[in-house]
This record gives sequence, structure tokens and C-alpha cells, in this order.
Amino acid sequence: MAHVNLYIDDETFKKVEKAAKREGSSISKWVRSRITRDLIKSGGAWPKEWLALLGSLKGSGIKRPAQPEFKNDVRRNSL
Repeated sequence: MAHVNLYIDDETFKKVEKAAKREGSSISKWVRSRITRDLIKSGGAWPKEWLALLGSLKGSGIKRPAQPEFKNDVRRNSL
């Protein structure tokens, strides 16, 4: 198994330390589980919590602004 040195600020380390202790885990095991969960298993996909937000703004009064028409666009030179 590969070894990694990680340099983080003291405040972040304290949070990691507390989280690992809360889960009854070592710091190395806790960090490894987060890396595995967030990078490897998700495959770079959006977290499922984000998907729960879909459609949650219906009826909020947010409207898409009017989109300009292309006829008003500036003519560009071909490269």
C-alpha cells in the first residue's frame, strides 16, 4: 500500500481528528475512507445530495432572464 504525506493547517487537522474519533477510526483510515468515497467510488459524479435539490426551487419566483437574439450578435472573422 502506498504512503502519502499530507500537510494541512492545524484547524483542519483538529477537525479531521475529531471526525475520526467520532467514528471510532484512526486518522489514516478516516482520510482513506473519504478519498475512496469521494474520488474513487463516485467516479467524479455529483453527490446524491445535489440531486435531491433538483426541482426544489419551483414556485420560488426565480425566472430566467430574457436571452439576447443572435441577430444582435457581432459578426466575427473566420480564422
